[in-house]
Amino acid sequence: VFGAVLAAAGAVIAADSAGMQVPPGYSRIGPQVFPDMAAPALVVAGAWFAWHGWRGGPERLRPDARRTDLFAVGAVVAGLVADILLIDSLGFIVASTVLFYAVAWGFGSRRPFVNAAWGLALSAAAYFVFTRWLHLPLPAGRLIGWS
Repeated sequence: VFGAVLAAAGAVIAADSAGMQVPPGYSRIGPQVFPDMAAPALVVAGAWFAWHGWRGGPERLRPDARRTDLFAVGAVVAGLVADILLIDSLGFIVASTVLFYAVAWGFGSRRPFVNAAWGLALSAAAYFVFTRWLHLPLPAGRLIGWS
């Protein structure tokens, strides 16, 4: 059922993106790029989940409550809360680096400098793609004073 719902969500996003009215001022990269990439990914992932669910039966996909790692859940939630609290004052790059670090720590990575470096690199890349290439503003951070 989850796979079917996921595939249906991808189909709805694809249909909605196809009907999107884009002003002529946009170049090749416009507001349709990300929905056009996400929709097929959702359809493929949904079909994959549905196929595995059908093939293995519901018992195979049922989560084991005894295996739930509350530390991992707590680390991800703490990272999300920190991201929300820090994004206005420290900016997107710093807040997203903290989020990446918390998620990596929660999922068992114990390489703090590597996690921080990857978080910083990915956050900076996302920031510059959105702000410079797509001209979509992201918070730069009041304390840092970036423009």
